[in-house]
Amino acid sequence: MVKRLEERNGVILKLKKEVSEILEELENLGDNERTKKNNEIKNMINYYNGLTDKIEDRRVRINNFSLQILAVSIAASVVLITSKSVKIDSDIDLIIFYAAMVTFLVLITSSLITSIFFLRQSSFRYPFLKIEGVGVNQWKWFYYGNKYIERINRNPIWPSKKHSETNIPYLKGLKYFVNSYIEENSKKEIRNNIQQLYLLQVHNYYKNKFYLQLTKIWEIGFKFVVLVIVGAIIFISSAWYETNIKSKHECKGNAESLEKKCYLEEEVIKRIVDINENE
Repeated sequence: MVKRLEERNGVILKLKKEVSEILEELENLGDNERTKKNNEIKNMINYYNGLTDKIEDRRVRINNFSLQILAVSIAASVVLITSKSVKIDSDIDLIIFYAAMVTFLVLITSSLITSIFFLRQSSFRYPFLKIEGVGVNQWKWFYYGNKYIERINRNPIWPSKKHSETNIPYLKGLKYFVNSYIEENSKKEIRNNIQQLYLLQVHNYYKNKFYLQLTKIWEIGFKFVVLVIVGAIIFISSAWYETNIKSKHECKGNAESLEKKCYLEEEVIKRIVDINENE
């Protein structure tokens, strides 16, 4: 276990060293080339920001749709169970009732799973937030890069009034932020920007996968609904056939048998009468 941990730490240290070397190469580009690439990076940052916003909007809409379906399905289920106007007088009525209840159950389950996934996704923390030196902790783009910001009290229920948890870390953070801007040159800027661009690419990856997870849940849910509807149609058709077609044939057959029986009985009675008359 310890050996594996050491090997893993060794791999991470090696990769961090390699990344640092590549970042230095980027910093040491010629002024024109560095400026050109830095402008490209800024444009890509704007592109990924817009792309991520669109995906996040879709994810939110799926969650809102799920909550609406949840409310409607629960309300419809309660009405279906408790309403006195719903009467079950035949097998077809019973099939429709059960099919509706199973459909609502599938919709409720899909909605709950989607909402749970949405909440878990929204509270998901990147596993690489605490990488030192390189990674996501850049002062210019992410609050993790400014240690003073994390000292500001963020309790919405019992907000702190202590200066040590509000004004002081805020002002220290501002001082650090402004000093970082003063010290920033084109080399440091491109170093920070390229790391932010890569973070946005990874962020976009997460958002896409999270979105696809939610759509997959509803894809499976709708497939179950279709199966329920198809099954209900088959059972209703079978029940209707039993009630209307088969029963009519049986009634017709019974009528013909009864008519034939009556005819035979009449013939027997006639013969008995004829025999009596002859005697």
